[in-house]
Amino acid sequence: MVNLCYVLPPWGFFGGLIGGVLANKLGRKKSLFLLSIPTVIGSLLMMFSKMAQSFEMIIVGRFTIGIACGAHTVVGPMFLSEIAPVNFRGAAGTFNQFVLVFAILLSQVLGLPEVMGTTELWPYLLALCTVSSVIHILLLSTCPESPTYLYIIKGDRRRSENALVYLRGQDCDVHAELELLKMETQQSSTHKSNFCDLLRIPYLRWGLIVALVLHIGQQFSGINGILYYFVSLFISNGLTKQVASYANLGTGVTILIGSLASIFIIDRKGRRPLLIFGISACLFSLLLFTLTLIIKQMTGINKLTILSIVLTYTFLFGFSVSLGSIPWFLVSELFTQENRDAAVSIAAATNWLCNAIVALIFPQLVIYINIYAFIPFICVLLAVLIFVGLYLPETKGKRQLPSKLTLCVFVVSVGQKYMKIQHFQI
Repeated sequence: MVNLCYVLPPWGFFGGLIGGVLANKLGRKKSLFLLSIPTVIGSLLMMFSKMAQSFEMIIVGRFTIGIACGAHTVVGPMFLSEIAPVNFRGAAGTFNQFVLVFAILLSQVLGLPEVMGTTELWPYLLALCTVSSVIHILLLSTCPESPTYLYIIKGDRRRSENALVYLRGQDCDVHAELELLKMETQQSSTHKSNFCDLLRIPYLRWGLIVALVLHIGQQFSGINGILYYFVSLFISNGLTKQVASYANLGTGVTILIGSLASIFIIDRKGRRPLLIFGISACLFSLLLFTLTLIIKQMTGINKLTILSIVLTYTFLFGFSVSLGSIPWFLVSELFTQENRDAAVSIAAATNWLCNAIVALIFPQLVIYINIYAFIPFICVLLAVLIFVGLYLPETKGKRQLPSKLTLCVFVVSVGQKYMKIQHFQI
């Protein structure tokens, strides 16, 4: 018996690895066009699986879409980060998460038995990925290529300027942005960084550590344990299957509200404050959620199930304003063009790998430690919160942080009992 939850993440890992290569070789826009092809193929395979009476077609379809999704998580946030003005870059990155969450909520609604979640209609539900891909292609065709890619990678100032004028409007003066791109080009070497460079060079290694901590923290926060197994979790705690299914819609609504709120405040408050607030909310919600499960088992008070649902929604809101969206675009902000493709690919691949690990181990945690299954995730959240509070640099309003002009390293003072980060010019 194959659980379809396990199929997508491993192939998302491979998609994440190739996403950076595609973005560099083909460009951001052409890569996004290309990735629509496996999405359509996978969707059609799943649609016709019932007609062919082939469960294997669903598996292959999930494989295909998984690779496309993994690569999309590299190229999409990178593209948005590069075309957005610096002061709206956080909002653009968060809007990506907002649209994703809206699509998840829409799929939850359409998947209800009263809508398309029936034996007759589920193939058409799975085929809707084709519709979204067609819309994606039509809208993307109206967008220019990334000005950053055109200027720094292709060396085409004229096309870069035209793209900026298209994006900013005819009345906007884009020369200041072009000068920034010129400066970044002069600072960048012709050598494209690889994984070894990211480990070898101190300021790149530190940027990679920050990126990986956030992406690992995102998946090991417990979010997928809740999303994958929300319905069964609450059925086992006293709710009927129908009530639990409708309660599951609340997860999508909550994340959507949190993502929408994040769009309006992230470029005003910054990345660090939102991460600290959101991770703290996740940490305390998950801790109290676990305590309610323990108390319910000890006392048998069924009313605690309602409190568990409220705490779940609180967790999801905290996640959506912080770990849900920020790690995806923060990596692009941490690296210059020569390093960005490799760094974003590694971070995205790590994210999908951790996603697969959580999907595999969480059911085992439920079996073996039952109500204590979320304790490992609580420990991870605490560690990530401490790391963010102590070491995460703020990137709001900055073009790129760890460039050759701003070196961010660990400085360990001999005889002192603490470690700190210093930023200094060279």
